[in-house]
Amino acid sequence: EETVVKQGTATCGYGDIAVVSNRENQKQIVAFAATGNVRYSNTSSNIQITRLYSDNGGQSWTSSDYTSKIYGIYSSGYGRFFTSGRICQSKQIKVGDYYRLYAALCVWNGSNSNALVIYSDDFGSSWNVLGSGYAVSGGDESKVEELPNGNVLISSRIYDVTKGYDSNGRRRFNVFKYN
Repeated sequence: EETVVKQGTATCGYGDIAVVSNRENQKQIVAFAATGNVRYSNTSSNIQITRLYSDNGGQSWTSSDYTSKIYGIYSSGYGRFFTSGRICQSKQIKVGDYYRLYAALCVWNGSNSNALVIYSDDFGSSWNVLGSGYAVSGGDESKVEELPNGNVLISSRIYDVTKGYDSNGRRRFNVFKYN
């Protein structure tokens, strides 16, 4: 049955939602949504993030502003955009009580967008950057997926400030390899 989790207004919407349920406890669900009315490439402000959490299978939800918790891990750049509507839960890496979550963080520097892979080992309560530096330069609307061998793939739309998105629909890819 359909339920309204968070109601938008004329000046504040919730979009590009990324949802994941805990692999070992399906009643735990975490979702992150882009919040507000800010366009990523037209601002020096970050697109706000709302974290929605349920521990009863989606019957009730709590929400909180997670903007500083996520964007605070990487302070360079003008504007930031988290997840692009996709979070991936690892099938292999478990730290403490939870399997690792992966997501993309796009950073606008005023003339270009670049993408990072970030991860959480506590079901989205805190985040860290995977590797050092950008995973994809000139990448936007990035998605992350764990490959069968445990490596992490990031895929990004090609974006150029003078040309916009690649008219041929091409993407850039990078892979983080674990030993």
